[in-house]
Amino acid sequence: MGKKLLMIPSFALTLNRRLAGTFLLSALVFGLWLPHARALDPYLVKDINTARLDTHGNPENFVRVGSTIYFTATTLDTGRELWKTDGTEAGTVMVKDISPGQNDSQLANFLAVGSTLYFTIGHGPGVDALWKSDGTEAGTVFIKQISNSENEPYPVTLAAIGNTLYFSPFVSGTGKELWKTDGTHQGTVPVKDIWPGHNSSFIANMTVVGSTLYFAAVSDLATAKELWKSDGTSAGTVMVKDILPGKDLSSDPQNFVSMGGKLYFSASGGMDGGGRELWKSDGTAAGTVMVKDIFANSSSSNPQNLAVMGDSLFFVVGSGPYQLWKSDGTEAGTNSVFAGFSGNIPPSNLTAVNDTLYFQAAAGGIERLWRTNGSAQTTEILGSTVTPVGGIPFSPSNLTAAGSMLYFVAQTNDYGRELWITDGTDPGTAMVKDLRADDDSSNPDYLVEMGGFVYFRADDGNFGPELWRSEGSAEGTTMVKDIDVRGADAGFTDVMIFGGSAFFKAVTEEHGSELWKTDGTAAGTVLVEDITEGPEGSFPEPLKVVGSALYLSAYDDAHGYELWKTDGTENGAVLVKDVRPGPFSSDIKAGPVVGNTFYFSASSEDHGHELWKTDGTAAGTVMVKDIYPGVANSFSFVYGPGVVLDNTLYFIANDGINGEELWKSDGTADGTVMVKDILPGSGSSSPNYLTLVGDRFYFIASNGTDGRALWKSDGTVAGTVLVKDSDGNVLKPLYFRVMGNTVYCTIAVSGNATELWKTDGTAAGTNLVKTITPRSTHFDQLTVTGNSLYFFIKNNQGFTLWKSDGTTAGTVMVTNLPMQSSPPSRVIGVGNTLYFHFDDTIHGEELWKSDGTAAGTRLVHDINPGFAGSFAYGDTILDHRLIFNAETAEYGRELWAYAIPPEVHTEPSSTLGDTIATLHGTVNANGYATTALFEYGTTTSYGSMAAVVLAPNNGISTLNVSVGLSNLVPNTTYQYRLIAQNIGNSAQGSNETFTTLPDPNTPYGGTMTLAPASPVDAGAPLTVTFANWTDDNYPSLSYAVSIDGNWVSPQGASAIRNPIPAPTTPGLYTLSGRIFDGTSSYTEVSTTFTVNTPLQTWRKTHFGITTNSGNAADTADFDNDGIANLLEWATLLNPAAASVLPVSATLNAATNNMEFIYTRNKAALDAGAIFIVEWSETLAAGSWSSMGVDEEILSNNGTAQQVKATIPAGVLGYRFLRLRVTPPP
Repeated sequence: MGKKLLMIPSFALTLNRRLAGTFLLSALVFGLWLPHARALDPYLVKDINTARLDTHGNPENFVRVGSTIYFTATTLDTGRELWKTDGTEAGTVMVKDISPGQNDSQLANFLAVGSTLYFTIGHGPGVDALWKSDGTEAGTVFIKQISNSENEPYPVTLAAIGNTLYFSPFVSGTGKELWKTDGTHQGTVPVKDIWPGHNSSFIANMTVVGSTLYFAAVSDLATAKELWKSDGTSAGTVMVKDILPGKDLSSDPQNFVSMGGKLYFSASGGMDGGGRELWKSDGTAAGTVMVKDIFANSSSSNPQNLAVMGDSLFFVVGSGPYQLWKSDGTEAGTNSVFAGFSGNIPPSNLTAVNDTLYFQAAAGGIERLWRTNGSAQTTEILGSTVTPVGGIPFSPSNLTAAGSMLYFVAQTNDYGRELWITDGTDPGTAMVKDLRADDDSSNPDYLVEMGGFVYFRADDGNFGPELWRSEGSAEGTTMVKDIDVRGADAGFTDVMIFGGSAFFKAVTEEHGSELWKTDGTAAGTVLVEDITEGPEGSFPEPLKVVGSALYLSAYDDAHGYELWKTDGTENGAVLVKDVRPGPFSSDIKAGPVVGNTFYFSASSEDHGHELWKTDGTAAGTVMVKDIYPGVANSFSFVYGPGVVLDNTLYFIANDGINGEELWKSDGTADGTVMVKDILPGSGSSSPNYLTLVGDRFYFIASNGTDGRALWKSDGTVAGTVLVKDSDGNVLKPLYFRVMGNTVYCTIAVSGNATELWKTDGTAAGTNLVKTITPRSTHFDQLTVTGNSLYFFIKNNQGFTLWKSDGTTAGTVMVTNLPMQSSPPSRVIGVGNTLYFHFDDTIHGEELWKSDGTAAGTRLVHDINPGFAGSFAYGDTILDHRLIFNAETAEYGRELWAYAIPPEVHTEPSSTLGDTIATLHGTVNANGYATTALFEYGTTTSYGSMAAVVLAPNNGISTLNVSVGLSNLVPNTTYQYRLIAQNIGNSAQGSNETFTTLPDPNTPYGGTMTLAPASPVDAGAPLTVTFANWTDDNYPSLSYAVSIDGNWVSPQGASAIRNPIPAPTTPGLYTLSGRIFDGTSSYTEVSTTFTVNTPLQTWRKTHFGITTNSGNAADTADFDNDGIANLLEWATLLNPAAASVLPVSATLNAATNNMEFIYTRNKAALDAGAIFIVEWSETLAAGSWSSMGVDEEILSNNGTAQQVKATIPAGVLGYRFLRLRVTPPP
């Protein structure tokens, strides 16, 4: 079968032999194909405005968990969400958009517990939730709602012991109390209601010492706030000591820190009712004592800013001037370190690095960085002896230990506020890097150490506040990632096709808003002309193409917005006319083109908005007529461009006498007249939606009697008539669309829903197409493409896409779109494909398409990934491309394109034979020159191709295509699909399969023989030989063998198949052989054979026969030793040599039992031979018995078993014994 696949199909051979030219052309076309490459996605044509918007991620709330730092950051697309970093740009990613879209998730209260990050999310005043994250999107999950009080919006106190998180949320009914969680909803439970009832215990200062949680809490008004502890159980949550006894008295413990297995804190109280001093606790009342009454009697030393370095506790006392103290936990070991601080600012940010304690404290009226080793002599200001590079740092903050170094943030007069580093010496204290030039500050903060780097937020003046890291050197200080990369918009208008290019307005920093053009490639996307030189821009608006000129409205300082034209070349833009002289704008609105004349509306100094025309010259640019004399506006094309019928322009105007009515113009003042006063008098019939169909046009107007109804006109008074009488109902036609010679619109008849109607211009031919819904229906975006009218209908679930061929039966729903309040927009038809923009609530507003089927209605591509959407608009067809502008975070709003692919469907095959098949499919070229082919093969890698012949002008019709294949392999399953390609894109149909019929001619004339011949021994090697087989069509044969349907020799080319093991179980078997030709068709032959029993094999070995006869009979004794053949076989003796039975019998005096030991053949036993030891006391017939006989196997080597039979001796003192063997069945 493999060799057959290498043959060239006769289809290709025919092309090669008879249509050589066609074949070469096909080779050239298909040689460019990449059949397995997917269709091209929409692509950025060019980033026209390369400027960058001033957006920034502004990271905050840095928390390290192992080798990951978590933080919150903001982008315009997602709002403030949870992010993480491993220190690389690629590893700096958003963990999850918890509040989808641009909403902030209000994350707070971060705490690492093992490898899990816990945090809270605010969902509005008083509504808060506990979450956790393992760093993955799937592992970032809601645990439980835990707060529902507007006065207690967040559980601000958190601590962890092992894998348990403790926190203090406010819960209605119990107030703010102690809770714990194991990270599950069920495991998030209250520990204890310390102040029973609705009162809050006001838990604060949670601190872990060993396996005990300490905190301050209020249990009732009598004890007020005192020291508590918890082991995680209600019973184990108790007050440690009422340090300041008495009603309404509170020791108010604060400044908790753990050292040496004890809790240190400040509290008010003591035996003499003293002030706030340093205390310690081992968790017992007796072990909770004041360390030292630093300020004796009732004065308070007010310890604060407690920090541990080694075995010492450092803290600040006093209320100005302040002192630095340290303590080893004993009264004697609690002493002053330094008392020379000035000012009223206490030393703070005490940070230990090895044996050096750093802190910030006042000196000479400003805060400086200090250091100490624990003595007054080593307590000094850094930078006092050597002035660091960058100047004297002051106002230090964010002190962060990293190895043996201290990072901090400080201010200097020359460089502003930047990142600094110190090794504790003056020479080793330096600014790391001036991230923001001159004296501007980058303001680093949120310093966190990880892996030898310090991570922080900083603003270098270029990217805004972003994530940075530093290893302590200028070159090692880099931005990790610009989190919110946002390109500047190019500021587009709608696109207009002119001279094979798409023209549009775009903005750059250098030129401002100017005219650009594109051919759909980056190289072909260029500035046409800088009409107003410099960055100010002319803000051009393409208006209309007339012959070799593109008219546009553009601005310059001298003329304001006026009429310009361009031939599309670099210097081809010229002012046509300053309609309103001077720097004033004439507010031009485009109308239609009649011949070579462009009509537009404009206002001039002496006239309001009136009808103008131009032939492209200043002299030929004139007002046609002052319809509404004076400065009043008669009309503007902003409400519709009008229509042209028989070289006459029809439009809507108000002459100040007849109201808004239908007018026409032949380009002269005299030929500019009202067609008909539909609503006689000064009232307005307000015609609109002028739609041309053949020799008439339709519109909506009100004559004062029939409401706003459907009208038509041929340009005459008599021919301007109501199409259909409303029969007293109010008709509200909307959305005129033309398909063929029929006008479709939606009409709301008073009292009924809005439905789809059609008209041929007669009352009888104006009918409802289909009643889609009994309720009021919201139709949107009626669009004709191909032979179908598409439209969207809003219902309670969202929007549905429908299509209609103008008949009731042919008006059907295509699909339900995901629920969304905003309707699909910017709908355009290309060939038989509908393109539109829609927000499915997952991808934001993106480009979709539909081929009129539910399966074919899908998102084209998520251009701006995530919820934000690209909000593309300005869709225009340029050659084979859909040109539009779209917004992405990286580039802003820029020019994009999508190469429009053909529509392709693979259909079921037909005309199946053993070597032939016909493949079918449909192709719609969507109006572009398209080539197509079928791929086919025995796998989905295909490997073979067959071209499809399409008409040169493919058009927009769906074409049925087919290809006949021959020289296929019979009885083979093939995969196939139809693919098509135009100049810009490709499409492929679904994969289908067909199976060719079996070859009717199979191999014949041969034999199959088995050696050795039947019967055969169990497990013996067999040989099967195939000989003299022939196949006239496929001489290369292969063979396979099965025994009882089980394949024992797989298909192969060898005609001799061996060794094949015989079955191991005796019996009759069927041997089958299959002889295959090259098409996998086969002939099957069979025979039977027998597998010998072990006894038959023994007979053949010793006597040459297998039958129970002659010398081989079971009862025969060939060697005359008195032992029959059966017994010789059963006891492993040689029947051709005299032997002695391998048996013995003894009397065991101790047990009074007879013991009979014999040897038996294990193969005989396995084959079913029965061995029985019997006894008799008389030797009489019928006296033999096996009653009371017990057997025990003494040994077993796999071939022989030695067996001991135990027989009771009986009362006579003797018994006769024998071994009886029954042959297998």
